[in-house]
Amino acid sequence: MGASPVLATNIRPPRFIGRCATVAYPGKRAGKELVYMGKVGTGWSTVSSQIRKQLDIVVSPKSKLTKPIKKPNTKWVEPKFSGKIEYRDITSEVLLRRSSFKALK
Repeated sequence: MGASPVLATNIRPPRFIGRCATVAYPGKRAGKELVYMGKVGTGWSTVSSQIRKQLDIVVSPKSKLTKPIKKPNTKWVEPKFSGKIEYRDITSEVLLRRSSFKALK
């Protein structure tokens, strides 16, 4: 049995809502809500220092998610930057599975 195809998030690209040293947290708009989509670690650590300065400009004192989540040591950011993320699947909780960061848009 082969691996699942890699799916790109081309429809409604995810917005970055938070970051820490080793992972990024994407969210997506669902109507008027901003919904958590899980975490992206693969690919993030290799480029995080390059885009950290861009995200640090839009740091928010608290999460902009409609239903806030607790993530220690996270810098929440305004959802202004979208990203290209590849993933293998979406869980029943609507979280990305086996996600990989590719680029900041």
